[in-house]
Amino acid sequence: MQIFRLNWNQADFDVDVFKEAYKKEKGVMVWRHFSDKHIEKETRCILWFGTKGRRKKTKPLEGIAGIGEIIENNTLCRPPYLSELVACKKKPHFVKVHLLAVTDEALVSQNKIKSLFERKLYWISGVGKSEFVNIKYASDAKKLYDMASAEYKKRFSR
Repeated sequence: MQIFRLNWNQADFDVDVFKEAYKKEKGVMVWRHFSDKHIEKETRCILWFGTKGRRKKTKPLEGIAGIGEIIENNTLCRPPYLSELVACKKKPHFVKVHLLAVTDEALVSQNKIKSLFERKLYWISGVGKSEFVNIKYASDAKKLYDMASAEYKKRFSR
């Protein structure tokens, strides 16, 4: 099973704008990506919060900030928060995804990922692109998804 990575670049999509949209949309978000691959409904995904546009207050969020499942591929829905995104040169595609996300501290931090897998982060971060995690890392991506899911349940099942 391949995991789709939704890249959250805070330089393009401010944390405060995300928080407001996430709350208003009750976790059902539309996310842009540039992958030409077909994404099946119910594909599991991770929300990767990267370091580009690094800010001191969001450093604890760097890593896996959410997990989810694709609801619809190539959605025509364009919620107002998308107008807040920084414009891009390439024409994007859009997926609708049900997310379980956090905005304070990553479910699985970048440092924890580095120590667990003893390699650089490019394999999971995708160097800033929303795309499927490389198939050769599929089992590690699934482990991270499961870890993030368990952490989300631990934090919010009280």
